[in-house]
Amino acid sequence: MSMKITGMNEIKNRLKTLGEKGEQVANKALKVGAEILKSEIEKEIRTKKLISDYDKKHLVDYIIISKIVDGEIEVGPAHSFFYALFLEFGTVRQKATPFMEPAFLRVKDKIQVEMRKVIRRELGLS
Repeated sequence: MSMKITGMNEIKNRLKTLGEKGEQVANKALKVGAEILKSEIEKEIRTKKLISDYDKKHLVDYIIISKIVDGEIEVGPAHSFFYALFLEFGTVRQKATPFMEPAFLRVKDKIQVEMRKVIRRELGLS
């Protein structure tokens, strides 16, 4: 599942013009945003008490932040817990128990604000 924050493309394009420094700044901002989202997803999971039948670990133990690839970062269940997507979207036999989208919707504005703060600070604009 991929969720995108809009309004950041212009900033990303400006950072690209700065070369390596811009990429470093963008990566810092992405990491800050990813940490905020990961934390909120974990809160959502805890309230729903989602436990793995496989190893009895809590789903929260499987939420990861990917490495940054081509200016993008992913936050969500590890590939080994791919069936968490069945929880999020449901199946023919199982009602959906969304945990990623509600978390994202709650913090998307905060993520943008915090990412902008990082960019402004790193570029000496604040």
